Amino acid sequence: MPSPARANALRIRDLLLAASGEVITAHGTEASLRDIARRAGPGIGTLYRHFSNREVLLETLLIANFGALRKRAESLFTSPDAGAAFST
Repeated sequence: MPSPARANALRIRDLLLAASGEVITAHGTEASLRDIARRAGPGIGTLYRHFSNREVLLETLLIANFGALRKRAESLFTSPDAGAAFST
């Protein structure tokens, strides 16, 4: 089990990633990092402590999204209704 401080850091990182997804979806990859930090809650300095620059943030967000897509595809692979899984 992570320490309380580490658990809080992971929670903040997740908030930053979620906010990044929302802001980037709405405004593109050149979206304001300040807007992302503001939506997530912590300040811009916290965003930079977790993600040293825009490219690192975008890469982390992309990897997280690919991971979610992979998990979804794996669950559909074992679906009893291949036609419905394919159209999904």
